Amino acid sequence: MDLESVLMCPKTKASAMYYRTKLVVNNMTYFNLKTKEGFCYIFDESNADLSSQMFGYLHHIHFSRYLDANPDVSNVVIWSDGCDYQNKCVTIANSLLQLVVEKKMLIEQKFLTPGHTQMECDAMHSLIERRTKYDIFTPREYMLAMEIARETPSAYKVTEVQFSDTKKLSSDYLKSVRPGKKESDPKVSDVCAYRYALNDVGAPQILYKLDWMDDWHELPTRLKTDRKRWVSLFTERLAITKRKFQDLQDMKSVMPESARRQVLLLKTRNRRKRRITWFNPPYSKNVSSNIGKKFFDLLNSCFPPNHKLHKIINKNTIKLSYSCTPNIKQIISSHNKRIINESSNKASTTKLCNCRDKPSCPLQGKCLEQSLVYQATISETNANKMDTYKGITENTFKTRFNQHMSSFRLHHKRSATALSKHVWKLKDNKKDFKISWKIIEKSAAYSTKTKKCNLCLSEKYFILEKKPTLNKRKEIFSTCMHTRKYLLKNARNRGAPTTN
Repeated sequence: MDLESVLMCPKTKASAMYYRTKLVVNNMTYFNLKTKEGFCYIFDESNADLSSQMFGYLHHIHFSRYLDANPDVSNVVIWSDGCDYQNKCVTIANSLLQLVVEKKMLIEQKFLTPGHTQMECDAMHSLIERRTKYDIFTPREYMLAMEIARETPSAYKVTEVQFSDTKKLSSDYLKSVRPGKKESDPKVSDVCAYRYALNDVGAPQILYKLDWMDDWHELPTRLKTDRKRWVSLFTERLAITKRKFQDLQDMKSVMPESARRQVLLLKTRNRRKRRITWFNPPYSKNVSSNIGKKFFDLLNSCFPPNHKLHKIINKNTIKLSYSCTPNIKQIISSHNKRIINESSNKASTTKLCNCRDKPSCPLQGKCLEQSLVYQATISETNANKMDTYKGITENTFKTRFNQHMSSFRLHHKRSATALSKHVWKLKDNKKDFKISWKIIEKSAAYSTKTKKCNLCLSEKYFILEKKPTLNKRKEIFSTCMHTRKYLLKNARNRGAPTTN
């Protein structure tokens, strides 16, 4: 047994339909290796979905019909691929257990080895695709094409599944088909076969194999033996998306009259967009902790179900995704902004200095430059000794220069920076000194688009240079101070001056 790839309806070469969303039609196929018979169960997305409950119902009705027609059969072997939700899950196991209880029989479900899943159902799909190369407007036309897809030894038997026919079990026999509970125990993907049977006292049981040469082992799960019954799975026709419904309405002009009437039976739904808040922690290989698990555990402990904010703060409204690199939109936007800024700076006539005495400007007429890495060189007059200090500013250099000069004059600010400490040390020792300033590099500060601060990175790079410097080693590992203005607690002060 296997599910055929998605079939689109309507299917035509008309250009008006090429870029339109179409109705999805699914076909579940079964092939009897003994009698060479093929069976097709076809349904569109307005009658049923592709849930494991739907596949369990199809398995049940197919094998029930076969066993009713062949009452002498007491053992059935099912071959399929290892698709989890379609063939290897607890819902399928519950459905096959119910069949074993009803028919008093034995079922072996075997899974093909990954990479070697070619089966007779694939040949059925190939024959059906040859017959569906022409225009098809309704699921009924797909059924007719399947019925004539093969002539010998017999035609395929096609059954249309309606939403009113679908069923599901009222309760489950078991909750898991995994052969173990510990992390080191085998997983469902390791199982190669299941056996559903009745034990000596007539109760259902499940056996499993991890290797074809192994013996059967009983699944270490307690089964519920209470009486089960089949209840309705869908009580009404399923709704399709609003866009798909509108596209089907627009395509009615190229459809025959019978197809137009069927389109009118479809229902649409308005999907409400859920308000989701994303938490994007930066990714680092040095962090071995499971940040996502710890974050959601913290979320559950702080906002339990009885909390008044649980409705808006829960695992469905809060999502987590690691922040690794900027996306293409951010890269293009930052590139365009840099090019535009360069061209505008060349054409602009912005003042670079507002000093009254131009020759005494600390940066030789460029004291109004912004977002830069600067260097202060302190040289003692009576000694051949020079020290350097590197700093950054997002504001104009003159603003930062005035702050430095203030720390040189006021005693209570002598510990403001490493430069001010050194200057006061020289003043205490009554040594004459001279300070010269220069720009090392201009870089962009932190931006919410790029999610990085080139200004801080440049400063750390120049501090690492093997030259005598007054900067401390801890400055290399300090966090970026330019991100503070984007914090939520500073949202009211967004108009405040930026941090130096």
